[in-house]
Amino acid sequence: MAAGDALGIGVVHYEAALLRAVLGDIDGALDLCGTGLARLEGTGDRQLYASTLTVQGIILWLAGRHEDSAPPLRQALDAVSEVGDVLVAALCCLGLGWHAAGQKRYVRAAWLLGYAESARRLTGDPVAMLPSLLEEQESTQLAVRDALGDAAFERWHGLGARMTGTEILQSVRADVDAPPSARCVPGARRARAADTLTPREREVAELVAGGLSNREVAERLVISKRTADTHVERILTKLGLRSRAEIPGSLAD
Repeated sequence: MAAGDALGIGVVHYEAALLRAVLGDIDGALDLCGTGLARLEGTGDRQLYASTLTVQGIILWLAGRHEDSAPPLRQALDAVSEVGDVLVAALCCLGLGWHAAGQKRYVRAAWLLGYAESARRLTGDPVAMLPSLLEEQESTQLAVRDALGDAAFERWHGLGARMTGTEILQSVRADVDAPPSARCVPGARRARAADTLTPREREVAELVAGGLSNREVAERLVISKRTADTHVERILTKLGLRSRAEIPGSLAD
């Protein structure tokens, strides 16, 4: 089959997959994505290939196949970097942000979502086209904000909004939580440590930093001492500390 014919068929499959997704036919949309990608192999096209991979990854996430969604999205981001399609890159980062949040990598999720939102503002926003996409975007952003707290969320989300496409691609490839550009953000060193803690862990850490014993923390928060001990152990692990005596200094960095 000629490359032009294969490309034309790829376009048909891509558009049909979008329509099936909008209509709620997830299985049909995934089948069309798979067939379309197979048709595009060997054509040399990167634009449509990246777009189809992105749709495939987003649909896999919405179908509950969360771990399956990340590989096509990362592959799409690689492909789209060759053609500079900001909108497709934004949708890739949106899906990868959902994936990061699902893994409780909230700092990573925040800057990915920040880049996605900024890029979509520049290029137009297709998210509203699919209600389930809009719902996922809103619920994930709320979850990430709740996990990090307002100040940390705004800091990391804002960092993502200022990142270039090249910085995003490098950070996604390196699978980092805090991108290299975080070094230029005031308070980023502190955020890298504290932002890995859940809201309850931050609360426990602040009480420990205030001089309370684990038993006193338990009494203050109305939890068992065993639960307080577990929180402290997790805090030490996440912050890379050897003893609770190091917690105050870590929070103050």
